[in-house]
Amino acid sequence: MEDSIKVYSLPSCGMCKMLKQQLNSLGIKYTVCEDTEEMRKVNITSVPVLSINGELFSFKDALKKIKQGELK
Repeated sequence: MEDSIKVYSLPSCGMCKMLKQQLNSLGIKYTVCEDTEEMRKVNITSVPVLSINGELFSFKDALKKIKQGELK
């Protein structure tokens, strides 16, 4: 599952940093995409977005999945 988790974020985004801190605190491995062109291609209009196996989750839904332990 490690290779299938991606965080779409921007360097200046506070919520993006918070989401990555949550993942880091649980030792969950993920990749980061800060490429706005790639985000446009997958219709991401605001960040952060968490991608799990290609399924996209908003910040709120991503935190919910993390807190429910669905990414361990």
